[in-house]
Amino acid sequence: MSWPTAITYLRRAAALAGGVVERARIVELLGRATFLAGRNAESISLLERTLTELGGTPADLDHRLRTVILAAAAADLDLRHTGARHLAVLRAAPELSDEVRFRLNAFLALWTAVIELDRDASVAAALRVLDGPLAAAPDQGASSALLAYLALIQADHDDALSWLDRASTAARESGQSHLVAMTGTFRAYALLRQGKLKEAGAAAREAAAVIDVAPATLTRVYAGSVLAEFHLACDELTPAARALAWAGIGDPPGPAQRSRLDLLAARLDLANGLPEAAVRRAEDVGRLLMTDGWLNPAAHPWRSVAALARHALGHHDEARALALEELDLARRWGAPQTLGAALRTMATVTGGPVAPELLAEAVAVLRTSPARLELAEALHAYGRSVRLRHPGAALAASTEALEIARACGAEGLARRVAAELAESATPAEPPHGALTAGEWRVARLALSGRTNHQIAQELHVTPKTVETHLSSVYRKLGVRNRTAMARLFADHEADRAG
Repeated sequence: MSWPTAITYLRRAAALAGGVVERARIVELLGRATFLAGRNAESISLLERTLTELGGTPADLDHRLRTVILAAAAADLDLRHTGARHLAVLRAAPELSDEVRFRLNAFLALWTAVIELDRDASVAAALRVLDGPLAAAPDQGASSALLAYLALIQADHDDALSWLDRASTAARESGQSHLVAMTGTFRAYALLRQGKLKEAGAAAREAAAVIDVAPATLTRVYAGSVLAEFHLACDELTPAARALAWAGIGDPPGPAQRSRLDLLAARLDLANGLPEAAVRRAEDVGRLLMTDGWLNPAAHPWRSVAALARHALGHHDEARALALEELDLARRWGAPQTLGAALRTMATVTGGPVAPELLAEAVAVLRTSPARLELAEALHAYGRSVRLRHPGAALAASTEALEIARACGAEGLARRVAAELAESATPAEPPHGALTAGEWRVARLALSGRTNHQIAQELHVTPKTVETHLSSVYRKLGVRNRTAMARLFADHEADRAG
């Protein structure tokens, strides 16, 4: 049965209920169905009216209604206002049933991740859900266990995929299409985060096929976003656009889901060479998320997308500010994949001699994570950043990046890395290859130890011209002064000799 059909029957049942408590029990189911149909504000309004009618008794029913409101509030980006009020009531309750505590822990896994950036607390809450007595039969209506899986995925927890393998198997055995689609989608997301592209694509397409038979707005949005992200990872831009369009079929998604789709659309804009559109979309998403206090870049790295787009537009100060803010938040969250990606963005928009240091840190961090594709991206970027200064290190990094990209099934990245390796097989270009003839004459004399005044006299130019040439040389070589320039040329000669 579809959620709209379920809603119709549940409304009729609620109208026929013999008393407030009986009606509230039906409204609990109706509120879940309305939320899962993507009508979050409607679900919250219905449930809060029912809470008022109940007057707090029976307490367990009151608590269960509040847990459904929490789920709808999260989907509606209404955590700080509606969600916080009901969370406070549940936290203050002297006693909670196992079912309510199960749902509450799932919500706390989300809250401590997106609002508090407390990775340890989020993982602990998620594991309380999955290790609890109700984990074997998760609450399908509120999708409580799925919030726990999401927390583990975004925390780079080693057991996230194994939990989802078991959940997906159990869902198929249950025969509940909604649960099959949701667990399959989250399993695809976990595979994607680990860089297992072939398996991720197959799992996402399988979930999408189930949704086409038994459509639900919330499930469709998640599955479509994972499919789009899979195609972006494979450099397949047209299929990514089709996946986003498929995700938007049916009732309009809630703000949280819409933000996810819009951010993927911004990434697609950037990949298609449309940085203006990417900035607009990404920063619109950021404003919406920040209004409700959503800080975590693990699920919504809007600052990185906006930073890369502004960098492409030449807005370098704004790009660096956005990237730095995302890097600070990623460090607070502490998950290696999120931190590695933020470091790579910071290196891209900063450039210069600091870029290799940022990328080396990204590589080191990602070696502790199951995120193999992100490691390949970081190695590729690191190899490019040190190609002139340390061609040997660049070759080693790029070779490893190619091996990992191929193992992940990332053919687009593999092609790019292979092309650069083929190009680097020729003798390394000396650092001065990027300089004009005039700049190289000035740089060569500076390397010999002459002062700016001596260079000006020898070349019959003004000292100001010498300063201008040297500033351009430093910028092109990614160094800050004569000492760093001399070290760059010395390193190049050492690599050639080795």
